[in-house]
Amino acid sequence: MNGLNDLKKQLVPGVDLLLFPSQQFKSVQVIVNFAQPAQSDTTSRRALLSYIQAVSSQAYPSQQALAQALIERGGLRYQSDVGFLGGLHQLRFTLQFTEPRFMGQPAQYLFEQFDFLKGMIFQPVFSNPKFASSILPVEKQSLKQELASIRDDKDRYLFTKLKAASFDQKAVAESALGKVAEVEKIQPEELEACHAKMLRQDQVTIAVLGNFDEKEVQSYFQTWPLEARKSFLSQAQIEPRQGAFESRSEQMAGMEQILLAQSYRFKGKVNPYHVNLLNGLLAGGPSSLMFRQLREEASLAYSVDSRWQQDRSWLYLTAGINRDALEESRAIIAAGIQALRDGDFSENTLAATKADLLNQMAQRVDLPGALLSGKLTQELSGNVATFAEQKAAINAVTAEEVAELAQAMRPVSEYILHP
Repeated sequence: MNGLNDLKKQLVPGVDLLLFPSQQFKSVQVIVNFAQPAQSDTTSRRALLSYIQAVSSQAYPSQQALAQALIERGGLRYQSDVGFLGGLHQLRFTLQFTEPRFMGQPAQYLFEQFDFLKGMIFQPVFSNPKFASSILPVEKQSLKQELASIRDDKDRYLFTKLKAASFDQKAVAESALGKVAEVEKIQPEELEACHAKMLRQDQVTIAVLGNFDEKEVQSYFQTWPLEARKSFLSQAQIEPRQGAFESRSEQMAGMEQILLAQSYRFKGKVNPYHVNLLNGLLAGGPSSLMFRQLREEASLAYSVDSRWQQDRSWLYLTAGINRDALEESRAIIAAGIQALRDGDFSENTLAATKADLLNQMAQRVDLPGALLSGKLTQELSGNVATFAEQKAAINAVTAEEVAELAQAMRPVSEYILHP
C-alpha cells in the first residue's frame, strides 16, 4: 500500500478522529488511545484499570461472559493495555472484526461493533456487587504477577534498568505497568476516580482502518460523550539525560553469560531516516557491523541488536556475550561506532541495510493492526508520512549523512547483568 489516504477530524478540542478508508483488508481495525502526562502516582492505577477493562464491563462482568460475547459477535478481537509515548502514559483500547460484507451482515453491523467498544470503554464493571470482593482482587493479582515476572525475564529486566539509568524523568523510566506495592494498595474508589479523570482529561485519539463510509463513521464518533480538554501531544517527545556517561552493573544468580546494554543520544535534532539507517548499520539488522564483527567473526556474542526509539530520542544496543568477553566486546562496539563516524562502510553494506529496513516496513504495511498502530504513532508524534514518502527518503540517504550523524552520537548509560 503505497498511498493510504487519511482524514483527520477534530471532534472537540483534545479529541481527534483519524480515518483510513481502505479496501485492502477484510477486517476493520479500531484503536482508541487515551494519553496523559506520565506521573508516578497514577501509573499503577491506570495499568490496573487497563487490566480490568480488558476482561470485563458493566454488560459483561466476567472474563467468561466477555469471551462468549466476542464469539457470538463473530470472533471479535478486543484488548486494552498501557504503554508510553515519550512523556505520555497511554491507555489504549483496540478492536478488530471482519468487515460486514464478508460476514453476510448489513452495514449496521459496523456500528454495532463500535457500540460494543464504546460500552467496554465508558461502562466499566465498577457497579457490579462482586467488583470489590472478587473481580478487583483477581486483576490485582494478575498485574502483580506480570510485574514480578519482569525480573525473571532478564532481557526485559535489563531494558528497564537501562531506561532508569538513561532518563531523568522518573515516571517514564519506570514500567508502564506501575509498581507491585502501589497496585496492592489501590482501592475501588481510586479506580473509579482514575477512570472518570481519563474520560474527562486525557488526550483522545480514535483511529479506524477499513472499508467504510467516512461521513457515517465520523458522524457516529461525534456522538461519543467526550468533552473538550487540553492537548498533551507536545509531551509525546522526550530526550535522554545529559551529563557524564554512567556504567552500572548487577550480579544475578543463575546467569551463565553477560547481558550488556548501552544507550546513546544525539547532539541536536536528527533526521529519522538517517538515524534508522545508522541503527541498521550498527546492530539493527543482518547487514550490521556488530552482527558481523561481534557475533559472526569474533564469536563473542550469541545475540546483538540495536534499536532507535523516536519518541525517546535514544538509540540503544543490547548484546548477550560470553562471560569472559566484556572488555573485548566493548572495544569492538566502540570500534564499530568509530567506523560509522569515519564512513568506513561500503555502499553495498548501506544498500543492503536500506533493503532490510524497507522490507521490514513493507511487512508492517501488509498487517492491518501494525499498519494502523504505526499510523497512529506517526500522528501522535507529528511525523506523518506515507510508505512511498518514507521509501523515497530512505533511498535518498547518503553514506556521508550517516557518518555525520554518527559523529553526533553521545553515550548516555550502560547497564550490565553478569554471573
